[in-house]
Amino acid sequence: MVNAKNGTLIGTKTFQHSGLTGGTGANKEEAIANTIKSAVYSMRDFVDEYFKMEGTILEVNSEKKGKAEEVYINLGSMNGVKEAQKFTVYAIREVAGREAKKEIGRLTVKAVEGDDISLCKVQKGGEEIMKAIRDEQPIKIISREQTLMGGIFN
Repeated sequence: MVNAKNGTLIGTKTFQHSGLTGGTGANKEEAIANTIKSAVYSMRDFVDEYFKMEGTILEVNSEKKGKAEEVYINLGSMNGVKEAQKFTVYAIREVAGREAKKEIGRLTVKAVEGDDISLCKVQKGGEEIMKAIRDEQPIKIISREQTLMGGIFN
């Protein structure tokens, strides 16, 4: 993988899918299709390794008993966010001039509502997310799996 802006090598990986390793099917064509799907998943993981989406929580949309249930994030269609995309929420602090992050929650995109906004369901850590927001602690969200890079691998 090469950075298109400056031509530097970002990462490299060899993909090898020989035979019908992606799975079996009712016939040869289905087995080949399953193998192709397997290759696509491997490529998604590779891209995700180097191009994680990073953003922040804009605001809490709904809460219950001091726990965030839904939040808006500052990533949307321009960033390649898709419904069901998953994010990890981190509280950020500085330690000896370095960024330290602590996982405080998990989100799943419920709806992409614009170029730079999406509604997410809080899957884990609603109380910790509310506390960090109330305390005005910096928060960072980072994609967790299979970032689709604007639909390249759909």
